[in-house]
Amino acid sequence: MRHAILASGLFVLALLGPASAQFASRERGAMATFLAPFIQSGTSVSTVRPRIEALFRRFDANGDGRVDAADALLLNSIALAASRAAYAHRLMSSDLDGDGFVTEAEITAKLNHDQQRPERPQPELRARMRADELRRWAEADKDGDRRVSWSEAASAMPAIPAGSLPGFQVTNLLAAMGRTDGALTLDDLVSTVEGAIRSIDADGNGTISQEEFVAYQKSLEEERRQNAFVAAQPVCNMPRPSEGAQIVLLSGYQGGALSTATIGSQDIQTRTAGIHVEPGRTPIYLVVTSSSAMIWRFTGAVDRIEHVFLSASARAAPAQTPLAGAMGLPAAKVTIADKINCPRSFSEIPSQQAALAIAVVRRSLGREPSVVAARETISIVDIPSATFKAAPSEATDSILREWAGPRRRTSANASDPARLRSLRSDLDDFYPGGIVRVDPAQTVSSLPAARYDVLPTQAGLLQLILRGSLARNSSGEYLIQEQIRFPAELDGGHSVRFLLLRGAPRPEGSPGHSCLVEEETGAMNNELRCR
Repeated sequence: MRHAILASGLFVLALLGPASAQFASRERGAMATFLAPFIQSGTSVSTVRPRIEALFRRFDANGDGRVDAADALLLNSIALAASRAAYAHRLMSSDLDGDGFVTEAEITAKLNHDQQRPERPQPELRARMRADELRRWAEADKDGDRRVSWSEAASAMPAIPAGSLPGFQVTNLLAAMGRTDGALTLDDLVSTVEGAIRSIDADGNGTISQEEFVAYQKSLEEERRQNAFVAAQPVCNMPRPSEGAQIVLLSGYQGGALSTATIGSQDIQTRTAGIHVEPGRTPIYLVVTSSSAMIWRFTGAVDRIEHVFLSASARAAPAQTPLAGAMGLPAAKVTIADKINCPRSFSEIPSQQAALAIAVVRRSLGREPSVVAARETISIVDIPSATFKAAPSEATDSILREWAGPRRRTSANASDPARLRSLRSDLDDFYPGGIVRVDPAQTVSSLPAARYDVLPTQAGLLQLILRGSLARNSSGEYLIQEQIRFPAELDGGHSVRFLLLRGAPRPEGSPGHSCLVEEETGAMNNELRCR
């Protein structure tokens, strides 16, 4: 059984030739609707022509041997004329004195008569019908003279949706066949229907069997499902690329380095990664998405960047603004998504998440990305070649000392070098790219960028230890000796155990998933976390 075309759900495209790939699902749906009466079990190439001829005669309203926009207009005009006449007749049937006008007294008298019939409805329904009829009469009285003429009655007809008019079928068929500004002949329709039959006729005997018809129905259902899925995908606020721009989609779960600048909040961990633009002449339209809050640092041939669209899953609750930014580009070249996950990030190709993100880009830009690249953790990536590179930072220790400032105090149980080395090793594991300086003033971001007061996670713990605000005992617990701010996002694998020493103020910020016990009272922030 050769169901290759059917399995794709796009057999109509094969019928319409190479140019048909640009058609939207609405046009494909119109073609399927046109073919429906002809594609049935038992239909054959040899018997279908008379039915096509009958349909062609119905569509060829002016009888000139071709179906075009003029036929659609004529069919619509005839239908509208009949509807106007019927609507006017309904009102003017109350012209009891025959003077060409209907007054309120006449319409009331006619209603009283009609509602005296044996089959008259219940009182409530009669009252509603009376009110509706009088409302129609009042709406038709455009000049307010308390009389409705034939012309007023006809012009008062409510608008009819275009999709309900007979010419709509003709317009849809012309669009589906790529003849919006042209015409169709009988031979065009015959060849299209016969081509569809042959596509479905798997055994080639010229007739659609029950099995072949069921396979065809399944293919249509799959296409409807796919179309519904695509329609459900968001359309992001991506500016249109130029015709010659190369579209690149880049995604990562997170950046390999910790940024010294945050976006929007001191309680958010903001990571950073480098995007190096390779030399070349083709403009690049770059769509970048991540899971974590990210600042992307652009270097290299940045003049090639036509535009960058940034998205992220991370947000500063309760706002839906994605936490994303770029350094090294003018603000005019950067657009940030107006909602999170537009598109959603992915870290593997192929994958469902990658397919979803590509579909969003296609739907938003009307074009397919020519390069799709992804990694779970990105330190540096060259584009458009999508070459990923490691980028260990040699500035991490100097940044930690700079952020710590002068040591404020010491204590008998201050951290020993071995424990500091262990914490420094954890930092390297979490951030293979180390800590990277990011200038807030040079950053284009969704929310204002600012220098961290206390660096996030293990970097902040090291900063506070070097400052003397924290110490660490032999059990690995962090001793809070003075006023501090908790480092951001001490969650999951970043969580630790704190002891608030007597006399030390309660820290600002959130401990995340970390345990906090007060030495003076024994109170704890969360019993489950402190077990």
